[in-house]
Order: sequence, then structure tokens, then C-alpha cells
Amino acid sequence: MKIQNIRSVVLPKEFSFYSNLNKEQIEKYKYPARLNAGLFMIILKGRCDMSINLENYTITEESIVTVFPNSIIQMNNYSDEFDAYYLVMIPGYINNIGLIQSIMPHLSTIMDNPVLNIESKADRDLFLDYCKIFQRIYERQQSNPATEVIQGLMSTLIYGLLRIWEIKLKKSSKHGDDKGIRNRKETIYHQFIQCLLKNYREERIISFYADKLCISAKYLSVAIKEVRGKSALDLINEAVILDAKAQLKNSDLTILQISDTLNFTNPSFFAKYFKKHTGMTPKEYRIS
Repeated sequence: MKIQNIRSVVLPKEFSFYSNLNKEQIEKYKYPARLNAGLFMIILKGRCDMSINLENYTITEESIVTVFPNSIIQMNNYSDEFDAYYLVMIPGYINNIGLIQSIMPHLSTIMDNPVLNIESKADRDLFLDYCKIFQRIYERQQSNPATEVIQGLMSTLIYGLLRIWEIKLKKSSKHGDDKGIRNRKETIYHQFIQCLLKNYREERIISFYADKLCISAKYLSVAIKEVRGKSALDLINEAVILDAKAQLKNSDLTILQISDTLNFTNPSFFAKYFKKHTGMTPKEYRIS
């Protein structure tokens, strides 16, 4: 299994565990990348500014990050001491260990809020203990892993995260927190982002997304602008450019091939589009 567009990062098993990544390894993610694997990050120390599916987040020692397959990520800035545990799994892994039914009721909330801050020190210490056990098992038994033990630990970790999510949502509801009870425009924004990430390679017209959400293009534009401060068209273009940058920096595809993957009519039009939004030609960006 490979993380798409990240050349040289190879994850050969359905579940992989990493820690103590060096600067060179982290730097591979300074450019946008689309993942075809799921990822949990449990931050040990330091801080990092990270983009996940066009949203910017600051993650700290209190953060646990959940990234679903097909997400676009980028690690923008990070402190020198930044360190984390990384648990990576193929898309079918959660289903294989029988947790999909438990996750489904929370799926939309977690996708919309990938960074969870653990306020309780006891909860944080518990998750770190899980990771230490993961690390010991993974390092000692990579050639013949104790599958049942790893699956049991992963189940415990995910149930722990779901419990914290439920507590946070109940608190939000009880206190009438606007973040816990999303209004209509916020709901439209999150639905738009999910639809955009599935379709931006083929569809770059606002009316397509408005039709998918069963609203007018005008109302979609107003909702996105109010929630995000950017237009729907800005976000469509941003998704296309992020994908193009990822392929230019981290794949061996030619500019013609990249143009084709993004469904441009020809490489000349792709080059003009890319330069309009970045100030550089695709070739200039690739060698920068």
C-alpha cells in the first residue's frame, strides 16, 4: 500500500505504526498530498500548522488528528521539537475489525472536525499508553504480527475516541454551543466540501455542486462565503491546484499526464490555469 503522490513512502501492510519521524520524512508532507489510507496522529510534543481538506488547523500536544482515506493534507509549519505517533490503516481495515457500525453515527462529525483536543490529562495519558503498546508490539513482531492483539488495541483506541466525541457533543448541546449545533449554512458548507473532494477533478462549475445539494448556485455561494470567507469557486480552484501541486512535486507523471488526470482539455490550458492561481508555470513549480 502506498500513500498516493508520496513517492518513497511505502506502507506494505494493512496496518502500520510510525514514530520519531525525522525532519526529512516530515518535509515530504510540506507539499499537498492525497492519502489513500486512513491516519491517526497523536501528538507527543510541539505544534504544527496543518491543512486537511482545504481547512487549516493548529495541532498541539493536546491534539489527536483523524484523517480519512482520500483526504488532502499538507504540513505547513512545525516546531523543531514536533513529534507524534502515526497509525496508518488501509480503507477496509476498520470494517475488517468490526467497528464500522460504531463509527457510522459519528462519521460526519469526525470528518468535519478532524482535530480533537483532549482536555483531560488522564484521557491523554491513556491514549499515549495505547500507542506505547502499539509501538512495542509493532517493533518486535513486524515479521509475524500479533494480529488479534493489534486489532484489539485499535478497537479500544477508536472506542475511546468515540466516547470523547460523545461527551463533547453532549456538552455542546447542553450549553447551546453553535459549534455543536451547526446551522444550515455550516451544514451546506461541510456537504459542499465532501462533494468537492469527490468531484473536483471532473467538475469545476458551481451549478454542479448546487444541484448535488439541491439548492441554488446563488445560495450556495452566499453560504460558503459566510462560513469560510472564500467563494465556492475559490475552494474549487484551491482543490484543483492542491492536487496539481502534489502530483508535480511527488510523482513521476509528465505535465501532460497530470493535465489529463485533472481533466483539462490540453496541457496548455492547464499551464495557464496553474500560472493564474500560483504565479508559476507547472514546470517552474516542479523544479522550485
